[in-house]
Amino acid sequence: MKLQRVRDHRAVGFALIDMENLFDFELDIIAERILLAADDPTWQVRIRLGKPSLSEKAQDYKCAYQVLSPGREIIRFAFGIDAFQALELALRMIGAEIESLQQEHGLTLMVDDTDLG
Repeated sequence: MKLQRVRDHRAVGFALIDMENLFDFELDIIAERILLAADDPTWQVRIRLGKPSLSEKAQDYKCAYQVLSPGREIIRFAFGIDAFQALELALRMIGAEIESLQQEHGLTLMVDDTDLG
């Protein structure tokens, strides 16, 4: 997948940490999925998962993810002691984001089974 330029406004590690300054980075997308609302297939959520990489401090790894939904775009990071842990934590946090969207909007989000090949 190709690189996409995005704007970050929050970072997430083992706990939520608000960033003071906005900064640009390249999200090297390794996976992407579109979820549809069961009652309204025009309501879509696009989830992108970035490739884990060494953090700027080179003491740990980070894994970015992006959740795009109508009227909302979030980009967050999961940090781990290695790339595997950063990836695992990002996937867990994506699950929490999906659950939050469902509760906030009273939706049931699901994968369009025609995309599962």
